Amino acid sequence: MKLSILGLSISLVLTTCLPLMAAPAHPAEGKGIRSENGDIESLITFHNRSSESVKIYWLDYAGKRVLYKTLQSQEALAQITFLTHPWLITDTDGNAWHLYYADAQPRIIEIIAPAVR
Repeated sequence: MKLSILGLSISLVLTTCLPLMAAPAHPAEGKGIRSENGDIESLITFHNRSSESVKIYWLDYAGKRVLYKTLQSQEALAQITFLTHPWLITDTDGNAWHLYYADAQPRIIEIIAPAVR
């Protein structure tokens, strides 16, 4: 169990701290990132601060994208989720922008567009 938590912590740091260029898939999607369990509930709020619409996907237990909502610019979504559930932000074409997990405390995510290459 300790190894699993350590691995999750490392992947959280790597997937949420590195700058990301828009791409068809987030690098974590190819590494098997998926929802693990539904034991510890939390709240994550996504606020679209970008100037364009974005899509909010939950990555299910198989790592597949499940569309939850398309957010217009300046729109927000408060979503009940679980600590081990990853959430992917994309542009309207499905190009990956960011990947987030909930925290033990309610978390607010300010969505901005990724850097342009």
